[in-house]
Amino acid sequence: MIRNILGSVVALAGAASAVLSPFRDWYGGRVGRDYGVRDLFEGITPVESGVLVSILLPFLAAALLVSLGVVLRSRLVVALAGLVVLGFTILWMVRQGQAAGSRVWLLYT
Repeated sequence: MIRNILGSVVALAGAASAVLSPFRDWYGGRVGRDYGVRDLFEGITPVESGVLVSILLPFLAAALLVSLGVVLRSRLVVALAGLVVLGFTILWMVRQGQAAGSRVWLLYT
């Protein structure tokens, strides 16, 4: 029983940190909510996005999934939410690396 309660607390803490993370500096002084979901699929642009179309949206959806998983006591739903957050974070890292690589490439050509 304690394991279930502890797991629920950890899952909810992870969901809360995922929702709060777009309001922190992510890279180069740019706040995470300035990155649009579209930027993750088309490439990162210097244009800032609105909060409702930012990377906050998938993280908020994942937090709702975690809450649903905790209420239903479904490890699968909680794991799916973790994969959503991890997937979007990795996608952001890849796009950020591509953007930095293209700038570095332009400096040497």
